Amino acid sequence: MGPQSLVVHLFLMVIATFAQQDLSWKADIFASDREMQMSEQDALTRYFGDDKKNTTVFPTWQTMKEKVGDFINVNSTRIKNHNYNEMTAWLKATRLNYPNITHLYSVGKSVEGRELWVLIISDKPTEHEILEPELKIVGNMHGNELVNNARFHLMPSMNPDGYEKGYPGDRISAMVL
Repeated sequence: MGPQSLVVHLFLMVIATFAQQDLSWKADIFASDREMQMSEQDALTRYFGDDKKNTTVFPTWQTMKEKVGDFINVNSTRIKNHNYNEMTAWLKATRLNYPNITHLYSVGKSVEGRELWVLIISDKPTEHEILEPELKIVGNMHGNELVNNARFHLMPSMNPDGYEKGYPGDRISAMVL
């Protein structure tokens, strides 16, 4: 698996935390009234204004399909919620399998003593390169070009304690009060 495939695989792992059914690119997704109200106050609106509807800047599904071809649906049998031990083992294995482009560290411990893991993916994962953008992707909380030009810090679980208390499809009980 090359660096670009690794980034895609990591992204799908994070997304899998939230999905229990087939991920269909053709599925209709409808926003609630509240989501529609919030969409007019989001960061895209604040920064891009009416340009957020500009399909040159933000291509439509059809435009992307024309550029890259048909999207492939991910079969739900390939998607799994990983528990903390499986997530930790996967992160450590990824670090061992890709030592030149990954760095694994903990930013501390959860209330119940679990490590809060962060995986960095970059061409120089232990260095802050001047003017290289850094992207933080945090999960489980209420290609080569990417690796060469950015440094990713992936924290798959900000709340491992609550996540361990939840169950597939549950969005409420995993919150630790």
